[in-house]
Amino acid sequence: MTGSADEAAKGVVMVVDDDPLIVKLLSVRIEEMGYRIVAFEDVNEAIRQAQSVGPAVILSDIQLSMASSGADFLAALRKIPALRDTGVIFVTGTPIDKVRKDYPAILKDSRVRLFGKPVDWPSLREAISELAGE
Repeated sequence: MTGSADEAAKGVVMVVDDDPLIVKLLSVRIEEMGYRIVAFEDVNEAIRQAQSVGPAVILSDIQLSMASSGADFLAALRKIPALRDTGVIFVTGTPIDKVRKDYPAILKDSRVRLFGKPVDWPSLREAISELAGE
């Protein structure tokens, strides 16, 4: 039911990944869940646009570029007052134990969730709904 009131009420999910194929895959699957997608392949552009986008949830890779990590991205987002409590889901191909070791600060944020690839879609759907406050 594309365009239904229920779908419109779900809001925006911002997808950030420097790999266009991952952006497309995540975008298609999340749109199927009823969310509107705003996608970025450039982390700096995502930071510049994040407040105006007003996402319910942000999905991001943990390794965004050679110069920026998901931890850097999260720190920049948390400096924007309107996004301090926005849920962030990191989706990564990096082994989860390595992410926990390399980025312990992100896991201290109660509004952050971490998913490995391949993605467990039902669990991701649940995390998006939870963080979006549904």
